[in-house]
Amino acid sequence: MLAIAASAVWQARANARLERELGQLVTRLDHAREPTSAPAQCVASLDPTLLRQEVSRALTGLCPSSVAQPRAIAPAVPSPATANAEDQSPANAVKSDESIKAFDDANRLVDDALARHTWSQRDVEALRGMMPVLDAQARRDVLQRLAQAVNAQQIAVTGDSHKFF
Repeated sequence: MLAIAASAVWQARANARLERELGQLVTRLDHAREPTSAPAQCVASLDPTLLRQEVSRALTGLCPSSVAQPRAIAPAVPSPATANAEDQSPANAVKSDESIKAFDDANRLVDDALARHTWSQRDVEALRGMMPVLDAQARRDVLQRLAQAVNAQQIAVTGDSHKFF
């Protein structure tokens, strides 16, 4: 009796699977019979010489001085000679005791935040007080370290405004 019941259950499952497969095959066959349209092709063509002449004519009417004498494009990254003097600090420059102490204090502040796993409003205010004393490279180093810790979710920024620094 148990064998007959098991056989009936197996037969019902097999029939259901076959019906699903048959339905999928019928659907595929219906889609295969539908006419497909070829993708649209662009048949327009442009004469590059004519296009250049038209653009040049339009620009000449709008701004004749800039077309007549194209200006040199400034590089995206300023060269070291043109960068701000404040942002340039030679690697071998002697740093003041105050700057060194501020750098150490800022790193200690980040270390404490890492130990607590939080960056609070009090930390923001303390770091802001140190920023004017730090040189450009020290500011970058401290802020990069802080940003990496926040991005790695080692530090959670807390407070009402969620200010970073």
